[in-house]
Amino acid sequence: MAEKKLEREYTIPLRQKLAKTTRWKRAKKSISRIRNLMKRHMKVEDVKIGRELNEHIWARGGKIVPSKVKIRAVKETIGDKDEKKDILKVNLAGVKPEAEDSKKAKSKEAKKEPETKDETKKEAKPKTKKEPLKSEEKVEEASSDKKGE
Repeated sequence: MAEKKLEREYTIPLRQKLAKTTRWKRAKKSISRIRNLMKRHMKVEDVKIGRELNEHIWARGGKIVPSKVKIRAVKETIGDKDEKKDILKVNLAGVKPEAEDSKKAKSKEAKKEPETKDETKKEAKPKTKKEPLKSEEKVEEASSDKKGE
């Protein structure tokens, strides 16, 4: 469990550093820039980037990234007295962190939904026999006329 928590908010400018990089690498470089800045400022080796922050940076593709990002960093100390490990979780400033239990519950609900959709589709479709097309009828008539001759 997490013993100590330290929370800070940062506004990270990305425009100046990313202007010098190739266009198609900008989103990847901005993620690595955020990770390196957080390592330097919070003095932590293990940095976890949140899903919302990652999606925000990659929202318009790899070439066009936001000029600056406001983030919230939470530093947690995990482990016993002998073995302590610091983990830094970084996410967008306006996003609340979700508990792991709620994530598991959401994933279970998401797995259940497709099954119910398939069942409703099966129930909604009435079972009818296929009617032959007009061209098929003509072919059948022609073949029957040949047999009769």
